[in-house]
Amino acid sequence: MVVELNGSRPRLIDPNTGQPFEGYNDRSRFAVAPILSYASIVNQSLQVYSAVRRDDAMRFGRKEALAMERDCFIQSLMEERYESTFLLEYDIVPEDAKDPVQLADAEWHKKIIERTPFFQRYRRNLLQGIWFGRSGVQHLIGRKPNEMIMGRPCWRIHDHSPVRGDKIEFAFQLDDGIAEEGLREGDPLILINPAHTEKIERQGGKILRSDQYPSLWLTPGYWRERFAILKHLTKDYDPFEDPQKQGCIHGYGVRDQIFYMDWLRKEWMANVADFIAMVGKGAVMVPYDASNPANADAALQAYKEQSQNTVILWPVWPGQEKVMPMPLNIPMTGSETLLKLMDHMEGIIERYIVGQGASASSETSGMGTHNTGFQESTKYMRIKGDVNNLDEVLTDELLGVLHRWNSPQARYKLFFKSRLEKPNASEMLQAAGELYQMNVPIKADEVRGYAGYTKPEEGEEVVQQPQPMVPVMDVHGRPPV
Repeated sequence: MVVELNGSRPRLIDPNTGQPFEGYNDRSRFAVAPILSYASIVNQSLQVYSAVRRDDAMRFGRKEALAMERDCFIQSLMEERYESTFLLEYDIVPEDAKDPVQLADAEWHKKIIERTPFFQRYRRNLLQGIWFGRSGVQHLIGRKPNEMIMGRPCWRIHDHSPVRGDKIEFAFQLDDGIAEEGLREGDPLILINPAHTEKIERQGGKILRSDQYPSLWLTPGYWRERFAILKHLTKDYDPFEDPQKQGCIHGYGVRDQIFYMDWLRKEWMANVADFIAMVGKGAVMVPYDASNPANADAALQAYKEQSQNTVILWPVWPGQEKVMPMPLNIPMTGSETLLKLMDHMEGIIERYIVGQGASASSETSGMGTHNTGFQESTKYMRIKGDVNNLDEVLTDELLGVLHRWNSPQARYKLFFKSRLEKPNASEMLQAAGELYQMNVPIKADEVRGYAGYTKPEEGEEVVQQPQPMVPVMDVHGRPPV
């Protein structure tokens, strides 16, 4: 094999034919399709990763998955994680912060994005990918007649709608790049009701089969630019043990990770509830004459009419010592143990979702030291990961589309950047003050960032200490008489 340089692009040449290997010049495909590294391939004829079997909750049953989604304990943790990200302020940053053209373009596009209706909701809907493993938003980009932003007409988001993560599937690259359908690794697909596929096809969409419903293939360009899709975590699963989870290579989420732990928690809760239902109001032992089986029903009915306690029938045979009805003290140790185990399990779930337990409670670790600082740091890093992931999606699939449509001649990129305050901001400000007293130069923008403020724009009213008056000197450097 030899490599031949064709202009600036190398090509791998087959020594037997003297021609480039088939498919090698297609740089948009992986050299080795990820699906080919598995011992078995699920959905090989469909060429689509399974959206259902990749998730343990959905694989166990849709009812169980929906029960998790409606669990107030779990969803309160998810809301805490969502709100830590989508409520942040943001900026549009150019590649070259010193280029006035790029700065003006960034400011214009920030004003354009600010016109997006319910933009916080837009970002929150994308963040639901943390739960499902992937999530999307379909947006409507248009131009309104006579609408101007900063004196210029523009394309902007006029409406948007969430796309549930379970409706999003991904294609896989089956061979080395010459697929019959032209599918590329990671091409997204959206589930479509079978009764309406012809309508989509008349609009130019391409419908493919999946293991759920027919799906709309979001081909590059027109269809793909109408959706923003966020993937949470990705994992290449064991190639031998669980091939059904191959779809996790394009996103898995919290629901999949905590399913079995949450299922066990709910089983324990059901056991405690059953136990309380049986003996929670007390129990009484009621003797009856065992020589006549009908006496058992009569004794049970008599005590049920008088009390709501659980009745335990005690047979007494003729000749045995007479027994009187007596209350029973049922030990609650077993149910208390289950409740403690449930609390322990909920602590693990909370630690996994938000990065800390009990909102950074000041409990001590096993060595007797407080671990709140470590927990706060872990939570911050988890939020930072969500922020970076969301910012990247918004940069490429929202801001990038608007930028291409509004500034088609631009040869630079704009970036969506959320303002995430550092957890030790007060310490950083104190250190900056000490460096300032030592006459060490520091960046003003960084200091503003620690305090949560931005640089004022020209013409804005500002608050600052008055500058000291500089005395006027004469030509000899002396104050005038």
